[in-house]
Amino acid sequence: MRSEAHLPDGTPVVIRPLTTDDGDELKRGLEHLSPASAYRRFLGTPPTLNGTTLKYLTDVDHINHEALGAADPKTGHGIAIARFVRSTDDPTHAEIALAIADAWQHRGLGSLLLDALAARARAVGITTFTGLVLADNVAMLKLFERLGPTTHHPAGAGTVEVTTDFLSIR
Repeated sequence: MRSEAHLPDGTPVVIRPLTTDDGDELKRGLEHLSPASAYRRFLGTPPTLNGTTLKYLTDVDHINHEALGAADPKTGHGIAIARFVRSTDDPTHAEIALAIADAWQHRGLGSLLLDALAARARAVGITTFTGLVLADNVAMLKLFERLGPTTHHPAGAGTVEVTTDFLSIR
């Protein structure tokens, strides 16, 4: 499912599922996140990407664990990643995470990736996303809200758990 998409300004990006061959690019991308972006994504210090962690992040089954990457078609470098992991308690729910390279933030890439991730989720029976978000991460909160009705529950340490039912979108 590799597809070319365009940001609102016309800039092309390639969106495709991650594979086990993407480990080095995933490491490169994480190393290029600013400290602020890494903190917003991981709510603290990013994990060490050792072999076990890289395998978990790239060896996904595309049903219970999906990861979609966006790349700059000019350079081939990864510029963003979005993933869901299905809940073991409720198979219609999944937790999501999203990270976008600093130079690509606030350009509509998060919306493109989240739409693609929601389409993949719907295809495997997931209708609700949850995520732990910093309460002041307005951009991520708005991304959730564009998917559908959201609820916010304080989760401590300046975070909120956001839940959205996205069954009604595209």
